[in-house]
Amino acid sequence: MKNAIPLEIQQHFVDVSTALATPTNGLSGGWYTVSKDGKQSFNTGLTWGATTETLSHFPQQYRALCVSYLEKARAACSELPELDPNIVLMNFYTPDNPGIYWHRDNSTADRFAVERGIPVVSFSLGCSCDFAWKMEPTDPENNVVLNSGDVLIFGGPMRSILHSVPKVYSGTMPKGLKMAPGRINLTFRQQCIN
Repeated sequence: MKNAIPLEIQQHFVDVSTALATPTNGLSGGWYTVSKDGKQSFNTGLTWGATTETLSHFPQQYRALCVSYLEKARAACSELPELDPNIVLMNFYTPDNPGIYWHRDNSTADRFAVERGIPVVSFSLGCSCDFAWKMEPTDPENNVVLNSGDVLIFGGPMRSILHSVPKVYSGTMPKGLKMAPGRINLTFRQQCIN
């Protein structure tokens, strides 16, 4: 869904997620690690940081907004299952760098949701990026540019896609959005227990 999130709501998402992703606030420890000599680096060891928070640490309206976007998508695609989001994966990517490598969501925590096709709802904030996907490693890539305020949903038969963020573009943040240069991605997920 292109340009789905109004700028003032994007700013609220940026402020809350940035606060939660600072080591002194959120339960997860944030996007960064700090070495003994005080140097800060991303917790992935790469050009992006990742952290997960339970949805209960966010304002209640976040869940309602996530579900409303999913309902719009379900109206267009009847194969898309329902989602009862309970966690938010927060990624921060620096501009002019590759984002996240090719992967499937197949961690132990994700496996049951993926097998059931339970969707993820992803909010893009800040700089634009390329989002690439394919079903199998030998398939040709599909690519879409995600801008700040876009919502990406994948689930049902597409939940197990290989996907990546090969590029984040500097200078593409909307005027008026106050955040560090880069891209924040908030992915609402349902962590399932078998």
